[in-house]
Amino acid sequence: MKQNKRRRTYGWMTGVVLAGLLAVSGCSGPGGAAQAEEEKPVAVQVSPAEQGMLTSEEQLYGSLKPARDTLVVPKLGGTLLSLEARENDRVEKGQRLAVIEHEQLEIQKRLSELAAQQALEQYRDLQIAGAGQQQLEQAMRGVEQARLNLRLAELNLENAYVTAPIGGRVAEVNAEEGDLVSSASPLFRIVDDGRMTAVVNVNARQRLLLQDTREVRVVVPDLGLEQTAAITQVSSVPNGGFYAVEAELDNGAGTMVAGMSAYIVLEHVLVEDAVLVPTSAVVEKGGETVVFVVSGDRAQEIAVDVLNTQSDMTAVSGPLTAGSPVVTKGQLLLSDGALVTVVGEGR
Repeated sequence: MKQNKRRRTYGWMTGVVLAGLLAVSGCSGPGGAAQAEEEKPVAVQVSPAEQGMLTSEEQLYGSLKPARDTLVVPKLGGTLLSLEARENDRVEKGQRLAVIEHEQLEIQKRLSELAAQQALEQYRDLQIAGAGQQQLEQAMRGVEQARLNLRLAELNLENAYVTAPIGGRVAEVNAEEGDLVSSASPLFRIVDDGRMTAVVNVNARQRLLLQDTREVRVVVPDLGLEQTAAITQVSSVPNGGFYAVEAELDNGAGTMVAGMSAYIVLEHVLVEDAVLVPTSAVVEKGGETVVFVVSGDRAQEIAVDVLNTQSDMTAVSGPLTAGSPVVTKGQLLLSDGALVTVVGEGR
C-alpha cells in the first residue's frame, strides 16, 4: 500500500513540473521574443540642407562722425554787425548767418552803377552823332569796363553777407556782434549730421578685402541700429600700420551722434557654391565625417567631406543634396537605418 501511494505522489509532481516547463516554453516562443525586443524610434529634429556660399564675418570697430564738417570763413574783413545764427541752430544751404559792416561797399556799388550808366549814355550819343567805327568801338570798351567794375562791386558787397555753404547744425560760433572778423579765421563751424560717417582702422589684409567693396553693413550698438552704408574712402596710406576706412550712412531720424561707437561688418566668401548644413548636424564616426538624413521613418547615414566651417553652418561635399532633411538634434543616438520620429521646431 505504501509503495503505491509513493508512486501516485511522484507521478503527480512530475506532471506539475512538466506543465510548468511547457508554460515557460510557450512564453519564450517567437511572439514573446518580438515583444521583448520591440524597436523604439529615436526622437530627432531636422533642418533642410541648403545650396549656397559660405561666408565669414569680422567686426571692425570705430566711431561715428558727421558726414560733412565745414568751417565758414568770411570772405571780407570788418566789424560784425549782426549774428543771425547761434550754436545748435539748424540752417539750410545758402541761409544768411551773419552780416559784416559794408557801408563803403554800398557806396562803391552805387558809384559803379553810375559809371556804367554814364558809359552807356556816351556810347548812345556817339551813335546818334554818327561817330566813326573806331570811336564807337572805343566807347563800347568803356561800357564793358564799367559793367565789369559794377559786377566786382556787387560781389564785394555780397561778401559782407556770410551764408551757409551746406545745410546742417551750427556747431561753433567764434565771434560776437561788434567783434572784428577777418578772412584768416573761421566764423562758424557747420556739421551735416543728416548723414554720418563710420570711421574704422583696418590692417592690410582687411583693406584688401574692402578696397573693391561698394557697400557694407554698419552697426551702431548703442542704438541697436544696423544699416547698409556706402564706402566713401579706403585709405592707401597707413597710419601706424593701419588704414582708415569710411562708410556713409543716413541719419534722417537724427538719433546718431558724433562719437558713438560703430562697427563695420566685413564679410568674405570662404566657399563659393556648396551644400550647407548646420554645424551641429556633422558627426565624427569611425574615422569618418557623416550626417544623418531622414528618409521616411528611417535615418540614413551619409559620409561627407567638410570643405569649411563656421560656428553655425558648414560647407560639405558628398552624396547630399539641397533640401534633404538633415538631423540636427538626436543624431548622436542614431545608426544607419534607425527608426526615427521627427519632433520639435525642425519638423
